[in-house]
Amino acid sequence: MGVTEETQDIQTKKSFFGRVKGLTWERWQRIINAVTALGATVQACNRTLKAQPKAVVERKKSIRVQLQEIKEKHGTRD
Repeated sequence: MGVTEETQDIQTKKSFFGRVKGLTWERWQRIINAVTALGATVQACNRTLKAQPKAVVERKKSIRVQLQEIKEKHGTRD
C-alpha cells in the first residue's frame, strides 16, 4: 500500500471511529494492535500444533480379537 492510500485509510478509520462515543483514535489504535497481536499469537499456535507429530491412534479391536488374544496369552483353548 502506498503512502497516499495508507493516509486515506487512516483518515477514513479516524472519521468513522471518531463517531463512536468515547472511543478516541489512540484507543482504537490500541484495540487494533491488540487484535493484531492476538491474531499473530493464534497463527503461531496453529503452526506449532501442525508441526507436532500426530499421535498414533490405535484402532479399537473387536471383542472376538480381544478374547482370542486373552486365550492365547493364558494358553487356553475353546
